[in-house]
Amino acid sequence: MAANEIALSTSLEDLGWSAFFEQQRTHVDSHLTLGRVCLSHREHYTLLTTHNPLQARLGGRLRHRATGPLDLPSVGDWVAATPASDGHAAAVIHVFARRTQFLRKVVGRRTEVQVLAANINHVAVVTSPNDDFNPNRLERYRTAIRQGGANVLFVLNKADLRNDLDGYLEAFAKIDPSATVLVTRALEGQGVDALRSYCATGETLALVGSSGVGKSTLVNAMLGRPVQRVGKTRETDGRGRHVTSHRELFLLEDGGLLMDSPGMRELQVWSSDPQQDTFWDIASLANSCRFRDCTHQHEPGCAVQRAVDTGELDAQRLEAFHRLQQENLQLEERRQDAISSKSKHLSFHRSLKNDDEQDG
Repeated sequence: MAANEIALSTSLEDLGWSAFFEQQRTHVDSHLTLGRVCLSHREHYTLLTTHNPLQARLGGRLRHRATGPLDLPSVGDWVAATPASDGHAAAVIHVFARRTQFLRKVVGRRTEVQVLAANINHVAVVTSPNDDFNPNRLERYRTAIRQGGANVLFVLNKADLRNDLDGYLEAFAKIDPSATVLVTRALEGQGVDALRSYCATGETLALVGSSGVGKSTLVNAMLGRPVQRVGKTRETDGRGRHVTSHRELFLLEDGGLLMDSPGMRELQVWSSDPQQDTFWDIASLANSCRFRDCTHQHEPGCAVQRAVDTGELDAQRLEAFHRLQQENLQLEERRQDAISSKSKHLSFHRSLKNDDEQDG
């Protein structure tokens, strides 16, 4: 069910409301309208409510209080808005604390976080058995999803591109042996019901992945009608063209919510401890290293390096571990530089203010 086709009998629970949000409700004026963001364009939002969808703008006070993107509404967020009246649009003045979130660092050199999805139960990372399949990138997705508190699924779409999928399934198992892997052929409907089972009433499933892997086709198949444009597939590599340009939350007719998102060219984890999360196997081996602060590079008695030498651990996996560690160090350095720069900027303006007061 699309955003503009919400049944009048829809309850807050149907939209994902739970005791977690109800506990926060005591701090919100009872006259405000509760809604869930299903579309966002700059400072304008479409909200799913128990009645018709509501168009709302960002309230001035909320904009002023926000210290960064984490404080502003994103698709999937629960918000409270003033009702529209006398020609004035509804205004979002409160964002409920998130139960889960999917974050990344913004593309480029800016040290800033981007909220990709909020309050999702499951995130399905969609890929395909062609040049798009990249275990290192899949590991990053897994780290970011688990870090935000959601359950991770892997979806291998366009399964008809290869006769033998065993190598791909083995790669998924190396990344996360506990994660569910679904094999789908969206155009034929194969595996769609299994994926839809993660959209039980009141639960939210988000689809993420690169451009051209068939996310929009999966969305259309799960909704039962073409609500998302689908790009033509190139015969050379079986990849589709990038079509989806924004994140959107849909309400399924038989319950549950589904979020589609644009393809991502890159995913840099906002913050993480790669050893304790994604690289669980390396973390386990590290317990046997001679030195507690072992970097698993050149130290004597390194159990991780020994596992690589014996073939117990894939050398490429250790390389991916070191690469993610280095990126996190660089990200933290840039973040500290940004904090220092902001502090100096504030100190400079305070000094100007003090000088003006003394001159006065």
